[in-house]
Amino acid sequence: MKNLIFLTAILFTLFSCGQQNEVKNNDTAQAETKVAAVYPEVLSEALDAHGGLETWQFFGTLEYEMVSGDKSEYQLFDLKERKSLIISDAYKLGFDGSQAWVVPSKEAMGRNSIRFYHNLNFYFFAIPFVLTDPGIKYEEMEDITMDSVDYKVLKISYEANVGDSPDDNYVCYFNKETKMLDFIRYTVTYFSKESSDKFNALKYDEWQEVNGLKVPLKMSSYKWEDGQFGEIRGEKTFKNVVFSKGSPLADVFTMPEGAEVESTPAN
Repeated sequence: MKNLIFLTAILFTLFSCGQQNEVKNNDTAQAETKVAAVYPEVLSEALDAHGGLETWQFFGTLEYEMVSGDKSEYQLFDLKERKSLIISDAYKLGFDGSQAWVVPSKEAMGRNSIRFYHNLNFYFFAIPFVLTDPGIKYEEMEDITMDSVDYKVLKISYEANVGDSPDDNYVCYFNKETKMLDFIRYTVTYFSKESSDKFNALKYDEWQEVNGLKVPLKMSSYKWEDGQFGEIRGEKTFKNVVFSKGSPLADVFTMPEGAEVESTPAN
């Protein structure tokens, strides 16, 4: 799998020569002004603590190896257009900007939904940066203390018709001392298309710094029961994380002949 990952990276990703970790001063100033003017203070502080929104916006490509149990996947994303490619030993899955597809078949994915899965782990990996996407609504909630740690709490919801699951909610817990994201609670409404008060939880156990950005190394998912972490549901580790300035070649995401596609449940 490791050889497949790096071979895929070489064949499919367009890297820019002379990649830099810093953005030009004028771009930085504009991004910082936008953060201060548009986003809640708690989110602005978190963006800075995780490396800065301007640094995130500098890059066009993200790729990594995600390991969960005895399974691993290579995942590649166009950060500007949010196209995706996922390769495992059993299947290749992609999103070309309009359709989610998989080869050789949906059956190879087991119970997973193609369209639901294509950006699922990316979104969790990329928080808090993706919380600056258009169509997001912010609600600052009451600060809390859990296990002797003080948190600022920010609820995220979405305007109607934003994405495939506009009724999803995320509640983000930012460590008051470090300003970084410690864990989130979230609902899943993709399949029901109805709002829900049933939450799961995701804890960011370890971080790694890549190109100036602090991104997850390890995260664990839990049931959320009676206002606290319940039974653990799984763990994921992110290895060989690479950010690149240029965007991936567009052909990478093109649906191959014979691929199966999937519409949203509402369709």
